[in-house]
Amino acid sequence: MALGISRRTTPVRTRLLSVAAVLAMLGSVLVALAPAAGADPQPKTIVAWGRNTWGESNIPTGMSDVKAISTAAHSLVLKNDGTVVAWGDNEAGETNVPAGLSDVVAIAAGGFHSLALRSDGTVVAWGANVYNQSSVPAGLTDVVAISGGRYHSLALRGDGTVVAWGQNNYGQSNVPAGLNDVVAIDAGGTHSLALRSDGTVVAWGNNANGQATVPAGLSDVVAVAAGWNHSLALRGDGTVVAWGSNADGQATVPAGLSNVVAVSAGATHSLVALADGTVVAWGGNAYGETRVPVGLSGVTAITGKAMNNMVLADDPPPTPVTNLAAPTVTGSKVRLTWQYPAQATDRDIQSIVVRRSAGVTPPASPTDGDNIPMSRPLVEYTTDIHSLLPGQQFTYAVFAIDKAGNVGAPASITVPAQFPSPVTSAQATANSPFDISLTWHNPTDVPLTKVVVRRADGATPPPTATSGKGISLSPALAESTENGGLLPNHQYSYSIFVRDGIGNDSELGPESTVTITTPADLTPPPPVSDLQLQASTSTTVTLAWVNTASPDNDLNRIVVRRFDGATSDVSPTGGRNIGVRPTLGESTTDGAVVTGRTYTYAVYEQDRSGNSSTPAVITVSVPA
Repeated sequence: MALGISRRTTPVRTRLLSVAAVLAMLGSVLVALAPAAGADPQPKTIVAWGRNTWGESNIPTGMSDVKAISTAAHSLVLKNDGTVVAWGDNEAGETNVPAGLSDVVAIAAGGFHSLALRSDGTVVAWGANVYNQSSVPAGLTDVVAISGGRYHSLALRGDGTVVAWGQNNYGQSNVPAGLNDVVAIDAGGTHSLALRSDGTVVAWGNNANGQATVPAGLSDVVAVAAGWNHSLALRGDGTVVAWGSNADGQATVPAGLSNVVAVSAGATHSLVALADGTVVAWGGNAYGETRVPVGLSGVTAITGKAMNNMVLADDPPPTPVTNLAAPTVTGSKVRLTWQYPAQATDRDIQSIVVRRSAGVTPPASPTDGDNIPMSRPLVEYTTDIHSLLPGQQFTYAVFAIDKAGNVGAPASITVPAQFPSPVTSAQATANSPFDISLTWHNPTDVPLTKVVVRRADGATPPPTATSGKGISLSPALAESTENGGLLPNHQYSYSIFVRDGIGNDSELGPESTVTITTPADLTPPPPVSDLQLQASTSTTVTLAWVNTASPDNDLNRIVVRRFDGATSDVSPTGGRNIGVRPTLGESTTDGAVVTGRTYTYAVYEQDRSGNSSTPAVITVSVPA
């Protein structure tokens, strides 16, 4: 594993001459991993990918202020305050961090056990202990680095010697006699590696796949990594050498790979970090372990001992929330919904902030505009209870903020996104002199609640949705209506508006109004029937009849005219008018007759257009 950022080997005491020697070998390679002197450190986040059978790649919340990482089938995080967090597979208690464990300076996740190195040089172990891999040798002190293999453990002491314990079926815990001057260690599946200060590598344990056979002449090595059945070495020139099992291509270093600053070997894959902060992976990909997340950058630590990977990378601001929508917009409330950002670097989001501004310009920061309260910090919805008046627009900005305080670019939405478009294709058709049919097309660009039709006399359509006379509609969003009770040969103008849920009315477009003149009424009504003399005295004549309904339902009045003598020369305007009360009454009394005279009465039905029916005629002689 790469010295300085690898998860298995962490130098903790700079007083060692051997460590100083290795740092000298690293030269500018490791310098690329550190921020420039005096520069503010870039906030970091943990990114994981690959196998997640036991949740080992599910990063818990609160993973800020991280110092070191280590992962196998379970994952460990060392925080800057010296405490340890663990998650993932726990079948042997490997994620049960001992109560009160503190002052930790290095961590190592083994196959099913965990190791922690404290600043006093002592080691704490927990989890599986079938092979005594968690039984730290009594009196072990002055430890400066630790590494956990599948079933065994390694410790590097300050004097450059190595201590091993746990499973030894393959001799992986038999440290070669006389091994000293070691500056880095790594425990693999069933073999072990040690890096000496002269840049050479020593390997022991299982060699079934040649993983413990160090390539002849290998030198100038600055970091090592032991996988399950293969091994990696990082040389001072930034190149990588691999050996051992290559069943999945894990020992086939990509051609031209250079500028490497850290290495990690997994079950069947290999992982390296480059000086530019990116990573490269190759080998087995059964769980996507070699599928590096797009855009991953600023990597300063890598770990991947099993079939998953975890890195400590730059923590850029969160990406914007997605699918921001306003499913409910009324004059009294606006409901917003969205989905969390889904990029790998978005797992440390701590809160969502929603701000509102009037108009179409979104708030530029989480302190601009008006705050919209959230029921909880991390929900995907909120409701703004606020009056939204017709003609107003609000713009909302939704910000994601991570634990480091980074504020992501906002997603924004304006409500209403637009006002209703005008009605189109308005047409009017005269059905008779007294009624017309209107048709039109409603716009579909915004949700609507009703259609408003207004009428005015003459050629000027009503300019607003409240002027003129309202025409009732059913249903509320109809695209046609009938308007009756009109005058023949009369001009009417109609305006058609649509209204949204807030009360915004559409403007009038060139196809939103229509003017029509009703045709003239040339059809006379039918005559009254059963005209008879109801009573006669020397001074009065009373007539009665039965009105006949007009097919146009436009009867306006009954006209009764009296003519002297017995005559057929009658008209609705000739003779003397005999009033009828009410105007559509069915009887009248003439109180201006002369005794002994004869009169002819003509009774007409008359419609609103002034058309008169044929008369019903009766001749009456006034008694003496």
